[in-house]
Amino acid sequence: MAGSPGALVLRREDDGQVVCERCVVADTTLRRLRGLLGRRELNPGDGIVLRPGWSIHTAFMLFPIDVAFVDADQVVVKVVQNLKPFRASVCRGARDVVELAAGEAERRGLKAGDRLAWAARGVNGRPLTASRPLPLALETAAASPTRPIRVLLGTRDEQFLRLAEFLLTRNGFAVETTKKVANAVDLVWRQRLDVVVLDASDSLSEAARTAAAIEALHPQVGVLIVCDDERPKPATGLPIMEKWAPPAEVHSRLSALAHIRTLPRRQQIVVAGASVVLAAGCFARFGLSAHAFVGAILAVTLVLLTAIDLDRRLLPDAIVLPSLVAVLILQIAFYPDHTLEWVIAALAAALFFFVPLLVYPAGMGMGDVKVAALLGAALGKSVAAAILASLFAAAVVALFVLAREGLSARKRTIAFGPFLAFGGLLVLFLGGR
Repeated sequence: MAGSPGALVLRREDDGQVVCERCVVADTTLRRLRGLLGRRELNPGDGIVLRPGWSIHTAFMLFPIDVAFVDADQVVVKVVQNLKPFRASVCRGARDVVELAAGEAERRGLKAGDRLAWAARGVNGRPLTASRPLPLALETAAASPTRPIRVLLGTRDEQFLRLAEFLLTRNGFAVETTKKVANAVDLVWRQRLDVVVLDASDSLSEAARTAAAIEALHPQVGVLIVCDDERPKPATGLPIMEKWAPPAEVHSRLSALAHIRTLPRRQQIVVAGASVVLAAGCFARFGLSAHAFVGAILAVTLVLLTAIDLDRRLLPDAIVLPSLVAVLILQIAFYPDHTLEWVIAALAAALFFFVPLLVYPAGMGMGDVKVAALLGAALGKSVAAAILASLFAAAVVALFVLAREGLSARKRTIAFGPFLAFGGLLVLFLGGR
């Protein structure tokens, strides 16, 4: 019997034993709230995974269940058997909560310490066999000296498409594109493709089904699935990675200059103009001083980060971390008596945003944490005012969006980097030293 649309297979990684044949992914607030409510039973082999999640309750359910808490490394950290209705269970450190039929954990031998793996269901209802790793597929394709490696990008995200196409073309790949992920199956044969990259941000199930079809019809083709941070990233035989976290071999070449070059031409001009104006403004405001020099570095960095974050929801380490180190070193060199202030302010600002990141990972990114540390290193104790200004500006914009678009806008994501930049620049120019 075919599984539910979007259902995945859960298996134990060490021995390949299937733990759940038909596991539905509940990856939105509404799906997690609904869970198994309204169902009269949960058949053996069926299940649901709540992601992200570290606690559950069985209020108003009509049957007991087995529960497995899984961490970010896909390792089972806790198993609760026969959890009856109107009970609750919590496991700090878990990222996924897998709900199975009562008795399934014991029958399948599921226990704490087991490492799990996800697999998309094949077109015939059976689990997919493990795909060859992408690097091997690339090596095989590269073995042919007669033509470049041909890569298909299947995505509706214009920003991601522009960046990926730039990086691949620059490294000698021949790139084809499609906005319809399902069309990738036909294009593989017609375009003689070697590697397919599928964007699962809109639909994980569609990407998984397409990957399954490619595996069945064209086993020699490498397949890579990418998705946004908040989307589930099950550890299947297919490589699955964050959309904005390039592979190591590409990421090592992704410099600050590359991030700038991938911006649209008009944005590059705006960034250059704003950087010159703000840098000049620092020297006009503070004179030829160390404070003006550090402020100019901060201003230029914040302008560039704002443009990148607005364009593709990314605050790249290649820009943030070198700027943070440079600012901190210069501050300590110019003002050694305030060394403790710079260090504590950077750590405190980062911690202020790191705590919400732990509580609700989808609401805050590590990039925001690092930018906050940069502000702390540059502004010292005045960073508190910068954070307050950024939060106030973000709240105003959020209320405006809600008023204009209604409650449907609650699920809309807003880049927070520009608000941090606003707060930092406001305090930099108005706060003085």
